Formats: sequence, C-alpha cells, structure tokens
Amino acid sequence: MASRERTYGGSTLSARKAQRRLDLVAATLDLIGEGGSAAVSVRSVCRKAGLTDRYFYESFAGRDELLVAVFNEVFAELFTQLAEVVSQVQGTPREKARAAAMAMVLFTEQNPSKGRLLLTEPFSEGSLISAGLAEAPAMTRILAHDFPHEGSGAQRAMAAVATGGAIATLFATWQLGTLHVTDEQLVEFIAELLVPEQEDSS
Repeated sequence: MASRERTYGGSTLSARKAQRRLDLVAATLDLIGEGGSAAVSVRSVCRKAGLTDRYFYESFAGRDELLVAVFNEVFAELFTQLAEVVSQVQGTPREKARAAAMAMVLFTEQNPSKGRLLLTEPFSEGSLISAGLAEAPAMTRILAHDFPHEGSGAQRAMAAVATGGAIATLFATWQLGTLHVTDEQLVEFIAELLVPEQEDSS
C-alpha cells in the first residue's frame, strides 16, 4: 500500500514547496518589471516573496539558475500561445502572420515584465543570452514551417533565423520606447517580413 504524504495545515510538504517556488518566480518577475534583471538577487527575491534564503535554495541553486528558469517558463508560455494562434487561423498566410504578430504585441502589453525578460534583458544579462539562444530553434521551427521562404533547405533555415532575429530586435526597441510606431504599424510590418504581399497573393 502506497504511503500517503503527511499534511501540515491542510497542505502537503510538496504542495507548500511548489507554492514557494511560484512565489519566488512571481517575485522575480515583479523585480524585473521594476528594475530589470539587475534588480534580481537572492536577497531581493526572498524579500519580495516574504521567504528566507533557505526556501530559495530548495528550488534554485542560485540567481542565474532562477533567471534562466523564469525565462524558460515565460518563453514556453509565449511559444504555446503563438503556436495556438497560428494553428487556429483559417485564412491566408498573411492573415496568419498578422495574427501571430498581434498575439505577441498583446502578450508584451499585457505582461510587461515578461516581455522585458524575453526581449530586452538578454542584451545585458549573460545567462539570458545563452537561454535565448537555446530557445531560439523552437521559434525558428514555427517560422520555417508556417512562413517558409523560397530556396533550398539551408536557405530557408537561414531565412527563418534571420527573420526571427529581426522580429526580436523590432519588439525590443519598440518595448524600450525607441521605436515610435503604433501597434498596427508594427503588426503590419512584421506580417510583411513573414509573408510579403506578392507571396500572399500568388
């Protein structure tokens, strides 16, 4: 007979540990929204979460591991949303591209801390540069599959990487406020990058 996990105050040890991890992640995102990754330290995260560092180290080995874990979780959330949006659009490739671009705009506007973590912090945080490069192939697969360019397999792969990099830079400068365009202008420009008008009408 399997042993049952003991409960304290109505919750199990594993449930309380999972909740503490959620609290640490939420605190990290709050700090990033307030001051970027530079504001994130073991001490500041614990203070924000109302936990001691003992509870920090039961989930994360250190600051870099925390940042990468939160980055990966947020990226997975965005990736899932974009994949769902693209798969649900029953229209032309240009309409799919427009829907995907709008979904990313809405994600960054509704979740500014998450948008900052994904788009601008990797430019200044070494651990996030590596995390971003590690996750890039997943986004590239969406671009290569749903918005393929002409040419050989190698050319299509390089085009997907280049387009993904251009889109990421556009979003980063837009989020920083150095690119002064409307949401609609950004969406239409990205849609044109993904599916040029002449290709959509061909």
